[in-house]
Amino acid sequence: MTLSTAYSIDLNKDINAEDADIAFQKKEISSQKDFRCPNEKCRIAVTCANLEKPKVARKVDPYFRSVEDHSENCPFAVEEARDIKPETSDSYYDGVDTTKGNTLINLAPPPPKPQDSESTDVKPSKKPSPQSSSKRKDSEHNNDRTKRISSLVTSFLNGENFDVTLPHPYAEDISLQDLFIEINGQDISDLDQDTLRIYYGEAWINTVYNGYQIRFGNDFLDASQSDKELRKQPTLYIHRDKIKDAPYKKYREIRNLIGPKKKDVFILSHAPALSADGKYINFTFTGFQYLEVIA
Repeated sequence: MTLSTAYSIDLNKDINAEDADIAFQKKEISSQKDFRCPNEKCRIAVTCANLEKPKVARKVDPYFRSVEDHSENCPFAVEEARDIKPETSDSYYDGVDTTKGNTLINLAPPPPKPQDSESTDVKPSKKPSPQSSSKRKDSEHNNDRTKRISSLVTSFLNGENFDVTLPHPYAEDISLQDLFIEINGQDISDLDQDTLRIYYGEAWINTVYNGYQIRFGNDFLDASQSDKELRKQPTLYIHRDKIKDAPYKKYREIRNLIGPKKKDVFILSHAPALSADGKYINFTFTGFQYLEVIA
């Protein structure tokens, strides 16, 4: 999910990512985190991903992404929502080298539940062409080594280790054990930026205004503010509308997970970010296929 423009704190104006890159090279912008939502009534924290990476190390050009939920009725929330995720696991790896035999991550939304239908008509299938058969074989080969987050978590907890290739645009090869990061007091600026990791730890699930909050038991540190260090338990907010449409039963029945007992929570995510008001450290909810909760 991306934004076409963002408000630059340093330049005091809205700017696109290409111009932000030029301004950063001229040292007119000090950090990729010094951006906000262009809507004056929203102004949530926005990062310009890849801005601080040397150009030779970039797999994609800088782009804006929000690191908090937009305020209600913010038009830029609609803009980001238009960036629809691919529907198949293979689509997430378009342009990525998958010939190394590494495990791939299946981030495609689970298929909807089959609906009862009065129609019993069965359309005859066409005989596949040699080209389509080849593509199908490639897809089946990839599916043999494609795992959802829940499977990766099980392998990690069992002490297994194998190489994983991250989807587009990251296209990073990393071992399973290095993919997992325990939340344990780290400075968020020391975490790998502009890529995905599976962050994990014990957490509470609580009801909050218009939804639910996952709050981890351990802290993260933010030392970017010169006047103070901020230690906070990172949180993840899930709007109630997302719960209603969740593809997994345990999340549609998330109330059953609420209580004083902490759960083991795993989330495939970018590094958490400081909120715009400088008071909180948050993960951004992307979808239930990025989340695993063990009660």
